Amino acid sequence: MYSVFHLEGGTGKNIVATNVVRNIKKTYPDRKLIVVSPYPEVFIQNPYIYRNYKIGVTPYFYEDFIKDQDTLVFKHEPYNSQGVLKREKSLAVSWCESLGLELEKIQPEIFFNRLEQQNANGIFNQIFKGKPVIAIQANGGLGHQQNSIPFNWYRDIPLVYAQEIVNIYSDRFTFVQIRRKDQPQLNNVAQIDLNMREVLMLLSRCAGAFCIDSFVQHAMAAFGKPSIVAWIGNSPTVYGYESHTNIISNLTFEEHNPESYLDAYPLQANGYQCPASYNPATLFNMEQFKTAFDTLYVSKLQAAPVAASCCNS
Repeated sequence: MYSVFHLEGGTGKNIVATNVVRNIKKTYPDRKLIVVSPYPEVFIQNPYIYRNYKIGVTPYFYEDFIKDQDTLVFKHEPYNSQGVLKREKSLAVSWCESLGLELEKIQPEIFFNRLEQQNANGIFNQIFKGKPVIAIQANGGLGHQQNSIPFNWYRDIPLVYAQEIVNIYSDRFTFVQIRRKDQPQLNNVAQIDLNMREVLMLLSRCAGAFCIDSFVQHAMAAFGKPSIVAWIGNSPTVYGYESHTNIISNLTFEEHNPESYLDAYPLQANGYQCPASYNPATLFNMEQFKTAFDTLYVSKLQAAPVAASCCNS
């Protein structure tokens, strides 16, 4: 007997999906759970999973797991659920409800084996300079065309805010930037060239994050790490976590978007849809970021190695 969970989307959405994985297995414990996703790296070592496949790399899947088999298939696009479209419920809760599952808690999970935990220490020590390490993600998302503008006004934070945080606190913290190679680079921050699994290992050792609504905030939630998350178009009610400090922009959306359908703007909203009221200089109140950083990190962390307490084995 099998359960097949098929999902699509970016890395962050795949991390959110670990909530669904846990609850499918809880609801159907006697069925072997098979996950098919675009980012199988997220689900490696997950104890609830029997088989972990990448979309498009599923040879003989139908013959092995569907044809004449006692198999339940869970395949639903949670972005289309009413709770998400109306911004009333979290993505994890809406996803589980759409599949007939009851989510007892919103807690994504990422698992590492013992060797990976040792490797995580090695990766961390490459950038560790005797100070707590903070991850920064100012730009996110995938799917940009070659040579297109690597900035999404709907989710990405103008670099001036992130750079100001680095400038103020770099004497007490080491910052590491998580970005694609085509995205803008901050000054006075560590840069890395790692695969996705290694990035997750690194994040598991960081003291916290200053980030946007993208995969870093979901990973940090999985690791129980406090984060400062900047929100522009999306809603922390749907995509965020109460454990994080969520700071919402000053942008108003009073203008009508002629391309809006079931939601005002898509996750990868085009530049021409940007409201005329968008002004990078007034998008956020810098004092809010500084207060959050002082509260979460400066007042609690000393300039000493941060012990990992997040990795599962």
